[in-house]
Amino acid sequence: GADDPARLEQGMEAASALVLIKGEPGPALAEGRYLLSSYKADSGHLDSLAQALELLEAGNGQGGSVSLDFGLARGLAYYTGIIFEVTAGGEGVSLGGGGRYDGLARALGARADLPALGFAYTLESLLHALPLSAQNEQVVPIYLWAGSFQAHRHALTLAAELRSQGKPVEIEVCSRELDDAISFAREHGYSGLLAVDSDGKTTKYPVA
Repeated sequence: GADDPARLEQGMEAASALVLIKGEPGPALAEGRYLLSSYKADSGHLDSLAQALELLEAGNGQGGSVSLDFGLARGLAYYTGIIFEVTAGGEGVSLGGGGRYDGLARALGARADLPALGFAYTLESLLHALPLSAQNEQVVPIYLWAGSFQAHRHALTLAAELRSQGKPVEIEVCSRELDDAISFAREHGYSGLLAVDSDGKTTKYPVA
């Protein structure tokens, strides 16, 4: 944000070095923090990224791998936070991706920024990656609700366990209160709602 040409050049050097960092989340995140601190830049912006990676690790029960890439960019320019891409196969075929875009609502005419995130699948790639039996199967998902960050960690672990058993699971991400979540699950035909507390204990609520 400085007008000084030397500061601008320093910022460009830092950005050029940052986008080259990629690999395992832990080492890559540490390298990113070290780089920013060496340029006297605020590395606190990486805290939310570290927290997201922590939750992602808790829910990674399907044997997939996670890589952090500070040079990842998507084709649309309205993203304001973390972006991601999901790939499959040895050649890294893209199945989809998305990210955070809190400023999009204002850009489209709203009076203020609106917290928002989203993603989209590449349908052709997704169908190609799924076995034919899975494409034709009709399933009703279980709805998981968690009321805190710690509870979300347990919910992600539970979701991974249930999915490994072939059970479809969706996790509440809209900060609904429990009563609202039960109503939402009932209205949208979920098979049941499991509330997860900060100790990992679950309570089942009927929604039929």
